[in-house]
Amino acid sequence: MALLAVLQAPLAGAEPVCSLDVVGCGFGPYDVFSTAPRDSTGSITVSCQGSTGPVPVTLTLDAGWSGDAARRTMSSGAGALEYNLFVDASRTQVWGDGFSGTSNRQLSVDGSPVTVSVFGRIPEGQVVPPGTYADTVVVTVSF
Repeated sequence: MALLAVLQAPLAGAEPVCSLDVVGCGFGPYDVFSTAPRDSTGSITVSCQGSTGPVPVTLTLDAGWSGDAARRTMSSGAGALEYNLFVDASRTQVWGDGFSGTSNRQLSVDGSPVTVSVFGRIPEGQVVPPGTYADTVVVTVSF
C-alpha cells in the first residue's frame, strides 16, 4: 500500500513552506486462515518552515482505488482484499477527508517536525487468491 503526498497552500500571502515524509503501512503476508485481523502502522511526518508562529495543518487521505474510504481495497489482478486506514490505534475512526463518516487529522506545526501514526488493518476471514496486493492512497496536506 503506497501513500502519496500532495501539498495545498493558500494562494494569498503563503509564507510557510511545508514538506512531508510518508511511510506506508506494509502489511506483509496475509493468512487467509487466520482468525485475527492483520494490523500495520505507517507514519506521516510534516515539517513547516518560514512562519512566525504555529502553522495549522490538516491531513486527509483519499479513498484509494476503491473510491470509498469506508471500504478501501487492495487489488492483485482480479483479487480484491479489503483493508482500511485509521487515525486511532483502536482502529475505530476511518481516516479520510473528514466527511461521510471519516476523520482527518489536524495539527499545529511550529518549526520542529510533527509525526503522526497511520493505523492500518486488514480484516480476518477474507478468502483471496495468492498475489501481491496494493493500493495507492493520496495524502493531502492543507495549511
